Amino acid sequence: RHCVLATRLEMPAQQGILSVLAGLEKFEDVVTQPPGMRMPVYATVMMLFTMGNVGLPGTSGFVGEFLTMAGAFQESTWAVFGAAFGVILSAGYALWLYRRVVFGDLIKQSLQSISDMNWREKAIIAPLVFFTILFGIYPAPILDLYAASVGQMLDSVEAAQQAAAATLQLAQK
Repeated sequence: RHCVLATRLEMPAQQGILSVLAGLEKFEDVVTQPPGMRMPVYATVMMLFTMGNVGLPGTSGFVGEFLTMAGAFQESTWAVFGAAFGVILSAGYALWLYRRVVFGDLIKQSLQSISDMNWREKAIIAPLVFFTILFGIYPAPILDLYAASVGQMLDSVEAAQQAAAATLQLAQK
């Protein structure tokens, strides 16, 4: 019941955090001294959110991926195989991108003086790291938050499907 909403809640958060990390101009124009060696905290945080984005167990991304695949498996195993293939390709691309950004060469000379995360950036990122790991290990608070509304929505969909089937049967008579 929770698979769609868990994915909808988690994926934009993971992608948004990665966008914020990229947008802090720490790794802009990176494609020669690797930034990851000079900025270990930043590199670690970016790795956590990259892994969360691809659904690594222990991160909130895994919960969404698992619930989506478990729900879809009940309807179509072929769709789940296709989705799993997409997840594998996505993970490969994310790891390639991470390696290139964090351990690649720094081309733009003006970025040579950039330092690791300051206290303000750490204060902003710390709760996001905490909740990414918390909801990856214990997703119940989020799932319980919208369990009633998901149940009500599913009941409405089921009632509409039954009404449509009854209408179709009457039309065929």
